[in-house]
Amino acid sequence: MTLGSPAHAPEPRTVRVLARRLQSGLSAAWLPLLGGLALVLGLGSTPAWSNERVWQFRVLLDGDEVGSHSFRVTEDARRGEREVRSDAKFTVRVLFVEAYRYAHQAREVWQGDCLARIEARTDDDGDILSVQGERRAGGFSVDGPKGREQVADCVMSFAYWNPRMLKQSRLLNSQSGLWQEVRIEPRGEETLNVRGTPTRTRRYALRGEKLDIDLWYTDADDWVQLESRVTGGRTLRYQRL
Repeated sequence: MTLGSPAHAPEPRTVRVLARRLQSGLSAAWLPLLGGLALVLGLGSTPAWSNERVWQFRVLLDGDEVGSHSFRVTEDARRGEREVRSDAKFTVRVLFVEAYRYAHQAREVWQGDCLARIEARTDDDGDILSVQGERRAGGFSVDGPKGREQVADCVMSFAYWNPRMLKQSRLLNSQSGLWQEVRIEPRGEETLNVRGTPTRTRRYALRGEKLDIDLWYTDADDWVQLESRVTGGRTLRYQRL
């Protein structure tokens, strides 16, 4: 049987084997990656926010479109807070049959560049994970799949939309609830095609345990692309819409 050939219906056993491989590989790879990317629609009550910015991305796996991810950042100038909501949905198909699905939703509230509150929910092909956290006296308290942890007072998540994230040495993963050590280094300038326009960008490498991510920002510090190497030598890419 030729993978992807429309002339043949897939054999159930073949699909199950490929699906298990995808689940074990993509789940492990996307957990750290999307813990930062997914921040989100429908969690908690929403006050009247203003000054809204939206980032929308097409998500590709080895060049094939598998889903989308949107970010919505709004400000409440009166309270000095920012709310970040995002919505990630991926579906991977093998021989035209759904082999893996992933959805991650979260809502974050920021005070300056410090995370004040977080609510996140992940559906990892039927496995449900949740994370809740709040800034309190003495530090940021987070409840995740592995229990409760108290971390530093001023914490940042994998907030790619905020270029100040690039200065951090540890970031909070909104899917696992873990405060992860990271290394972020500049990798020079590149010209990317952003929404049909050649655009000069700065590239950064973000590395850590199970993290192999590259990020691109314009000269105006606008995040426009992400690329990550995932299990099996695959490439996951976010392209700005």
